[in-house]
Amino acid sequence: MSDLVLRDNISVSHLDVELVVEALELCSPSNRISFADALLWAEARMTDGTVHTFDQRFPDRDIALRLV
Repeated sequence: MSDLVLRDNISVSHLDVELVVEALELCSPSNRISFADALLWAEARMTDGTVHTFDQRFPDRDIALRLV
C-alpha cells in the first residue's frame, strides 16, 4: 500500500504523503490497527488534533488521544 501512495499520480485526500506512509507502517506490524484508523491518526498528527475514541487499541503515538 505504501508503494501505491508514493506514486506521483496518487494523492490521499489532503494528507502529507510521508505522514500517510508512517500511518500505514502502524498497520503492518501489529495487524490490530485498521487502514481507516491509520488515516485518522495521520489527520490528527497533521492538524495537532485530538482523537476521541472507544477503541483502546487506537494508535496514540504523537497525538492527543481521549478514550471515551
